[in-house]
Parts: sequence; structure tokens; C-alpha cells
Amino acid sequence: MSEGKAGNVSGGDRLPWVKNEMINNFASLQTLKWQVHIYGEFSDNVAEWCHQVGVVVEHFNWHETYAQFGLAQNALYLIRPDGYVALASSNNHLANLQSWYVKSKITFKRSGA
Repeated sequence: MSEGKAGNVSGGDRLPWVKNEMINNFASLQTLKWQVHIYGEFSDNVAEWCHQVGVVVEHFNWHETYAQFGLAQNALYLIRPDGYVALASSNNHLANLQSWYVKSKITFKRSGA
């Protein structure tokens, strides 16, 4: 189940790999766990909710390089263990996460998170 769009990245897309001498957003994917990637600013309630349900949060300070690969500033991407985007959210992050979670019926802690 994939949904949403933030920048040029939609739910169901493979997360774009952004790598240069300062950035590597794929390093965390080696854990093969559900993750939330946030590119820019976000609210603490997102991190708190993720911790409660067992999802790793990876925060990336915004850099224009991300935009070159289709990622949006202050966007949130829920990443499946296989590196594909389950949810792309450009706003209302917590509400979108909670809604996706309820519809998906996935239990992250049992899924390797």
C-alpha cells in the first residue's frame, strides 16, 4: 500500500539515492527496517509517534541537492525495508502517517523495526 506525493517522489517509487561528499541518504537503508526520512524541518510529535510504533526516524538537514533528485523540502517519506516509499507527505505529516498506519494494518515492531 503506497500513497502520497512530495516533490517528484510518489508512494510506490524507489527512494532516490542522493550521495555526494556530504550526503548519503541510503546509508541508513542497510538496516532493512521501516524508516521515516525527513528532509528539512519537522515537528517533535512525528518523532514521538514513530518511536511509539517502532519506526526509525532519519532526519536530513535540507540541502538543495535533495531537490535535484526530486525530494521536497520539509517533506516526510515513510520508507519500506526494501527502500521503496510507502508514504510521501509534503504536509500534515503526523495525520498522514497515522492514517496510512491505520489503513495498512502493519505492525512495525513485528516487521523488523
